[in-house]
Formats: sequence, C-alpha cells, structure tokens
Amino acid sequence: MPFIPTLRLSPYRAFVVRYPRLFDVLALVVAAVACVAAAVHLVVQDANGGAYCSLAAEVAGIALSRRYLWVGTLLFSVAPLIAVITGNDPQVTWTMSIVGVFYVCLRGLPGLWVGLLVAVLNYASVSSFDGIGLGATAPVAAVLAFAGAAAGSALRGQRQYWQELEQRARDALVTRESEANRRVAEERLRIARDLHDVVGHEIALINMHLGLAEVGLEPGDTATRSSLHAAREGVQTVLRETQHILDVLRVDSDIESTRPVAAYEEIPDLVDSFRAVGLDVDLTLPAALRLGAEVSAAAYRIVQEALTNAQRHGMRSATITGVAAEAVLTLTITNPVSPLAAPKGRAGYGLVGMRERAQSAGGHVSAEERSAMFTVTAALPMDGGLSQ
Repeated sequence: MPFIPTLRLSPYRAFVVRYPRLFDVLALVVAAVACVAAAVHLVVQDANGGAYCSLAAEVAGIALSRRYLWVGTLLFSVAPLIAVITGNDPQVTWTMSIVGVFYVCLRGLPGLWVGLLVAVLNYASVSSFDGIGLGATAPVAAVLAFAGAAAGSALRGQRQYWQELEQRARDALVTRESEANRRVAEERLRIARDLHDVVGHEIALINMHLGLAEVGLEPGDTATRSSLHAAREGVQTVLRETQHILDVLRVDSDIESTRPVAAYEEIPDLVDSFRAVGLDVDLTLPAALRLGAEVSAAAYRIVQEALTNAQRHGMRSATITGVAAEAVLTLTITNPVSPLAAPKGRAGYGLVGMRERAQSAGGHVSAEERSAMFTVTAALPMDGGLSQ
C-alpha cells in the first residue's frame, strides 16, 4: 500500500479544521441575541432616540463587517460614543463591540490595530459617562476590547495553521504518488530499452545466419533460395522497425540509454562500484551460468536497485547470495536497516521497479523487513542452466 501522510489531531483541533466557519457563525448568533436583549432593555427603560441610534449603529456595523470589515468596524466602534453624546449609558453598546471585535479579527483584520481602536473609543466613551476612578469600568472596557481582538486573532491563526498542515499533507500525498508513477514509468522504459536491445541483437544474428544459409545453397535450389531471401527481407524489416522503436525510446539525454545491456556477468563490477563509494558488500554468486539476455539483465538491475536502497536507507553494508538450482536462479540481498529509514508502511519506488523487472523476465521478487534486516529475494528462471 502507498504511504499516506496523515495528521493526528486532537478532537478540538480536528473540530476546528473540519468546521472552519463555525466560530464566525457563533459570533453572529451571540451578536444577534445581544441585539435583541438590548432592544428589549431599551423598550423597558423607555430610552430616548439616541439610545436607539447607538444600538442601530452597533447592529449595522456588525452586519456590514461581513463584507466590509473596516467600515463595519468603524461603525460599531463609534456606537458607544453616540450613546454618550445623546446622554445614554454606553454599557450595552461597548459590550456588544467586544463581540464585533472578536468577529472581525476572526475574519482577518489585524488584532493589534482593531483592539487599539476599539479600546480607545470604549475607554473614552465609558470614562466620559462614568468618570475616571478606581471603581470606573472604563479600564475594563478597554482591556476587554484587546481581549476580544486577541481571541479572534489567535483562533484565526490556529485555524489557518492546521488548514495549512492539512493541505501540505494532501500535497505531499499527490507529490509522492506522482513521483512513484514517474519512477515506475522510468523503470518500464528501461526494461523496454533492454528488451529491444536484446531483440535487435537476436534478429541481427538470425539475419546473418539466413545470409550464410543462402550463400551455401546449391545453384539450382531456386525455391529454397527464394524462401531464404524472403525471410531475410522480413527479418531486415523487423530489424528496421526495432531500431526505429529504439530511436523513439532514446530521444532523451539519459546516459544509461546508450550503455550496453546490463548482464549477470557484470554484477561483480557493479559491486565494486558500490564498494568504491563506501558500501561494504559481501558477494557470493555461482559462476558460469548460461542465462537468457532478458534474465541476465533482470538479475543485474535487481541487484543494482537493491544495493542502491542499501546505500540510501541501510547501515552501509549488504550481503548478496546467489543460488542456482532446479533451473531457477535465486538472488538474496540483505542489509541492516538504519533507524532513520522510512517507516514500514511506505512503498519503495525501487521495489516496484524490481518487481516489474522480474516479471518481465518470468520471475518474481519479494521483500520483507525482520529484526532490523531488510531482505530482497528474486527468483529468475534459467534457460540453459550451468555452462559446461
């Protein structure tokens, strides 16, 4: 299974991420309830028109702040001053302005400037009505304005932070899947190149033998000569098409695309190249094996990828063992796993490529991690067994 990055959120944080606009709605609901309660209070107290004007400014400011944040903020901020100017107690309006401050900061306004604005206006209006003293509520009105702004800004920042983490997790998953698909496509392309090289080589040999057979015919054997000539033309056509496919596959500038086909006999040289960069490799392989070109290339590529993984994710050592028995070549590559290696649930790109490679040669690959050791086992069919 592919590795899927996830976020382990607490119930509260998961709730915030899942319902990002819930607090906006709650703030509006609280403001609506406060407006209704304030209106009832003004009716009971038989307030004058100025009190209703200040309440209307408060309600209009909070309502406008849904689309015009600064306009709505300025409107509900001056509502307590309107109440004082008209000779009314600003307690209702400055209390509601705290809810408005929380709402606009939650929606994106800077908490410092909004808190400072509302705090100054609240302090000015309340101190003008109640006076300044130890028992005055003006400092409380100012402090609560900053508290509302800080709460709204903090909640907005936390919500944005977790939403960004969640988006990064999604992007990481998409990027990882794209990378895995790209690596698999590259490995399949390399398999196709090797297969076409092998096919082209064999077709060239067939063409050469057909030519020799045609030269060795008796002068009067016209029918056989015609058949061989037709066969040679067919083989040459296939060879041209194969070369055309190779040209298409090798359009890129990949250096490996112009190298000879990898072979089982080259594995010791491959191991030496890894030893040269610091990987300690213990190699034990049966010699003098007759392998088909496709199987030989598959064995080389599987060992190459396994050693690459050992170098990247292991402890700088690996053991390669090969056993040839019952027409099957079994390659076992083992390396200790580094504590900093990827978690077990993560699908390796190289393992996918090794399986593709083995399947193209009629074999299979398995991999497992046990007791801090990672083991890759490849079983490949041998066409000719041991050479004599």
